[in-house]
Amino acid sequence: AFIIFGSYSRTDYKKDPVDRIQETMEDIGETIFLTTLTSSTAFALGCISSIPAVRYLVMYGFPTIMIDFLFQITFFVALIVLDERRIQANHCDCLCCCTGTTEEHEGRSGEIGSPPKHFADNI
Repeated sequence: AFIIFGSYSRTDYKKDPVDRIQETMEDIGETIFLTTLTSSTAFALGCISSIPAVRYLVMYGFPTIMIDFLFQITFFVALIVLDERRIQANHCDCLCCCTGTTEEHEGRSGEIGSPPKHFADNI
């Protein structure tokens, strides 16, 4: 999640969120896949251990790593796109049905303690 979001935040925020997430996954997708593959292989090989505690641990860890990988490449990236669309539509975090006006945000953009217009402005 940190690698995906870090790469996503380095993309041009003026682009469409779907194009940005596509660029992100092209950039780091192979790395995430290979890391998951090696970790899951190590856990799968641990299933042949004669030590019961190790065997039980890896029998739990192997499917957990695979499920986490599937959630990261499907559900998490979809949530990033939805959140970016919420930000572009000027909706609030918790009360996403409420919107702010552009004038409110433009007037506060230079004050101390005011949030940036976009989260990528901090980077």
